[in-house]
Amino acid sequence: MYANRDQTYTQYELPNESYSSRDNFVIRVARSDVSTNAASNVPVKSSAGCIRILMMIACGIVGCLLAAAVIITLYVVIYDSINGSGTTTTTSTTTTTLLTVITGVQNYAVMLNANGYHGIYYIRYYSATNTSTSLSISYPIVYLSGTTFSTSYINNAWYGLSTNCVGSTGVATCTAVCKSLSRSYVGVTSSCTNGYSGSVGSYVTPDYAVYTTSDSTSTPWTDHGAASTCVNAMSSCDCSL
Repeated sequence: MYANRDQTYTQYELPNESYSSRDNFVIRVARSDVSTNAASNVPVKSSAGCIRILMMIACGIVGCLLAAAVIITLYVVIYDSINGSGTTTTTSTTTTTLLTVITGVQNYAVMLNANGYHGIYYIRYYSATNTSTSLSISYPIVYLSGTTFSTSYINNAWYGLSTNCVGSTGVATCTAVCKSLSRSYVGVTSSCTNGYSGSVGSYVTPDYAVYTTSDSTSTPWTDHGAASTCVNAMSSCDCSL
C-alpha cells in the first residue's frame, strides 16, 4: 500500500503489461473507503463506518428493549402466580396449605395444618363461612395419622366424616375437628340425606368415612361406609372464632 498527499493506494500485480523494474510491476489504485476533500485536497474518511456504528448502537438498544420486555413479562407471570390475577378460580387439584381458614367455596383445594389432636393432622373442606359467632366449615375431611381404628382402616389417609344424623357421635367428631384447629366446639349439622359435595373423590381414596364416639384421644375411629355416598355426612362443623 502506498500513499501521497492526494490519495492512498493499494498495490496490485498487473501480469499483462510491461513496466520498468523501478515501478515493481504495480499499479496504484485509489482506496474506495477514503475520499478526498476537493477544496483542501485532504483525505476524508468515508461515512460508511459511521453508519455501521449507528446501526450497532440501534441494534443494542433494540436488544435491551426486548430483554426488558421479557423481564417484565416474567415478573407479571410470577406476581400473578403468587398474588392472583384478580380472578379467583377454584380447582380440585391445587393445594394451598395454611394455618387459617379461607372462607368461600374452595372445593377441598385448601389444606389446613392441624395440631394432631385425635390423629387429625390436616383438614380440607368444601367451603367455609365466618359468621358473627362461629367459623362454619362445610363438609370437612380429615387426614388421620398415629391414631387407632375399631376396624381395618389405616393411618396416613384421608377420610370423610359422619354425624349419624347429628347424634352424640356427630358432636364428638366435630369437637375433635375443632380441637385439632385449637378451637372450641360450637355446633354440627347434617342433611342426613346426601353424601359429600364437590370433588371429595379426588382426595378421599379409598372412599371411606369415619366417626368417633368421643373426642377423647383414646377413643378409636369407627368406619361408616363410603364418604361419597354417606347419607350422614357432616355438612357443617362450627367452631369458635
